[in-house]
Amino acid sequence: MALRTQSEIDLAEARKKIESLNAEITSLQMQILDAADEDEDDPDAVRGGVDHVRLSENFTLMCDHCGDSYRVNSPVEISIMVATMRAYGKLHRSCPANRKEPRRDH
Repeated sequence: MALRTQSEIDLAEARKKIESLNAEITSLQMQILDAADEDEDDPDAVRGGVDHVRLSENFTLMCDHCGDSYRVNSPVEISIMVATMRAYGKLHRSCPANRKEPRRDH
């Protein structure tokens, strides 16, 4: 039986960690998609049911009430983008309209 070098052992451990992380990512993606399916029949659900959340041309979600923004890394699968938009809208559903004008700088 041949002895493994330290770099071979490190490489094997790194591969195991990558496999574990990939499994975790897949699990999180499935959770996001499951949450997105809950609102499938509601046409307003894409924005979390709110009219003050929007998506700019550079994949940035913005809340016109509180001024918060979230940049979505692209490219992204459409199903993940829709789920992200729904979740962001739900987070900002109860934001009070405390800005005088909607934010338009993105």
